[in-house]
Amino acid sequence: MIEQLLERYRHGRGDYNAEYLPKFDALKSTQSPIAVMISCSDTRLEPSRLFGLSRGEVFSIRNVANLVPSYSSVENPCETAAGLQFAVTKLQVPHIVVLGHSNCMGIRAMMELPESCSGDNFIDQWVRQAKPARQHQLANSDCLDGPEAQSKACEQASIRLSLCRLLSYPWIRTRVESNQLVLHGWYYNFSEGQLSCLEPDSQCFNPIT
Repeated sequence: MIEQLLERYRHGRGDYNAEYLPKFDALKSTQSPIAVMISCSDTRLEPSRLFGLSRGEVFSIRNVANLVPSYSSVENPCETAAGLQFAVTKLQVPHIVVLGHSNCMGIRAMMELPESCSGDNFIDQWVRQAKPARQHQLANSDCLDGPEAQSKACEQASIRLSLCRLLSYPWIRTRVESNQLVLHGWYYNFSEGQLSCLEPDSQCFNPIT
């Protein structure tokens, strides 16, 4: 029930205000986040809780399957691209993190798309952007045992794809090449409670210990 959310607010408002309102004095006129994090809209993944974030630390962009679209002209605006441009050019964040996760329903929807489809289904149109990750997964399916392994491979391939697409944005590429901005790919496994980071040289996801 939506009323439960309002009731929680009523009961917790005093504690929240006591803890956080003093901190907002330093944030009310400006913000200086340490990173922009592109994560999935999945209700099971809450970055602020996973990483213990404080207010103002991370500029958050959330969408289905944590995808980064390829760069295109402003004639085709996209909320994710607008958020990235704001964080990079206005706030000058030094890091961008693409955070994917296991059992992603957005990636699963993309994997189940027919080879050719049309229509006005917003979900299909959005997740279709990750089809190159699906093609990579299919090309390596012989060495993947079962649908769960295939989904994981596709989820991780999608993170790599998004990192490559970030470099198609000129104002991101320029800052990366001048060592003012660093890109990161992270993958969180729900069942294992394990975060893995993409190693740039090997392009493998290594668990954080």
